[in-house]
Amino acid sequence: MEKNEKIVQAVVYPDQVQITRQALLDLSSEKTVFVFENVPPTADQDSFRVKAFGEGIIQIDGIEIREEALEEDFSGPLQKLNQEMLGVSDEIFQVESKQKRLLLDKNYILSMKNHLTETLVYDFGIAKTNVLSLKNHFTEIEESELGILTVFFELENEKKNLLQKKNLIQRKINLLGSGQKKNTLAAEIQFSVLKAGSIRLILNYILPGASWNSFYDARLLVSSSSMEIGYYAGVSQSTGENWEEIDLVLSTSNPSHEASLPKIKTWFIDLNETDGFMASEPKPLVQKNSGGTAVNFLIPKKETVNPDGSRKKTMIDTITLPVTIEYILMPKKAPHAFIKATAVNDREYPFLPGEVSVYHDFDFIGHSAMPLTIRGEKMSLYMGIDESIQVERELINRIKASKGFTNNQEQIVFKYKTTIQNFKNQPVSILLFEPLPVSKNSELKVKLEKSEPEYSEKDEKSILQWKLTLAPQEKKIIFYEFSVTWPAEKTLVGLE
Repeated sequence: MEKNEKIVQAVVYPDQVQITRQALLDLSSEKTVFVFENVPPTADQDSFRVKAFGEGIIQIDGIEIREEALEEDFSGPLQKLNQEMLGVSDEIFQVESKQKRLLLDKNYILSMKNHLTETLVYDFGIAKTNVLSLKNHFTEIEESELGILTVFFELENEKKNLLQKKNLIQRKINLLGSGQKKNTLAAEIQFSVLKAGSIRLILNYILPGASWNSFYDARLLVSSSSMEIGYYAGVSQSTGENWEEIDLVLSTSNPSHEASLPKIKTWFIDLNETDGFMASEPKPLVQKNSGGTAVNFLIPKKETVNPDGSRKKTMIDTITLPVTIEYILMPKKAPHAFIKATAVNDREYPFLPGEVSVYHDFDFIGHSAMPLTIRGEKMSLYMGIDESIQVERELINRIKASKGFTNNQEQIVFKYKTTIQNFKNQPVSILLFEPLPVSKNSELKVKLEKSEPEYSEKDEKSILQWKLTLAPQEKKIIFYEFSVTWPAEKTLVGLE
């Protein structure tokens, strides 16, 4: 019976993987066996499952899992890897030596600068200073110092890349081990042939040492009020097996191999004293799939994932969603308008939590975070700043006075003016946030005296919110005024 066996699929879970091996067999005899060899010894032996498809019909009589000595000797590949490691280590040493020489040059230039400064002070005291000559010397020194720093940081980047290469080689060495022969598992399948013909004999088993996570690219296209989302997965594995041109499935579930029902434990609840706030209710982890509450992503193309633990980036999907754009203003903290893009997930699957690389048109802005967003839910991402909306906050009045019949109270009245201007050629929605002080003492009173226009909301942290719409080129001015009153014999702390 000709052996034609390989790994054809990996279903990667959050911290393990289900491997599918396939053997193509042409059967004629009534009783026979087939052995799947070189299964990693870390495989869960209770997870082994066998099935068959094809023209032929067989009856599975049994499956035997046994340990075998691995015939392959890794001393040759290990020797090559060790030579690569020596070469990379030598390159790192050369880079570090260059950096040390550059630091010596920098210290020499710094001493020259200090000497030149002392000379300038001395010559200035005796009226011998040649200003133009000294300026030229300082310029030359600063240019030399800048050149040294530029080369130093270029070498630092080169060193970083070499260290990554060294770590990758080390992982490969660890994977191969000491070069001694190792044990593996062999799965011997015994079966009877009920009908001759070709079959696909399938073996499934679970292994540790594999994981995946989601991450995204999000590109805001302001002109079309849309957002392009690249939905990616990072897959890594150190199972000891090569995954070459296989079907890759990414799953959020955790497989169980128990055939019996689990025991239900008593569910205790209680009351706990808190200091005035409650934790927000967690969102339910609702994940849509035809088979239940988990999500399975079938990657559309064949993938190869190396067993050295390095991360393989693979595309799950590309999506374009219409967005609602709002501009968030917090002038007490920043003089910028922050772009908030909100979209609705219209896919059959959720967006899983993960890091987002944010782009504004073709410019990289920075990183944000994707929250868990199921079908039909809104998600909001902050997409950098927009300089065509300007905001200015100004304290226009601060009046301090004594109050009460015996002047036993002190009061300060603050009046702020916030000016917002839209330089765009289209209307914009604005959310303006301004904080009021919050008293931590019953004798300290804070009162909002005036808001013009009237604020839209005030939250539990005494942050005022205005919801505004500005026409193209429109300017709006917001005033608000508050007072702070406290006993005259006490000292107020915490105000601006």
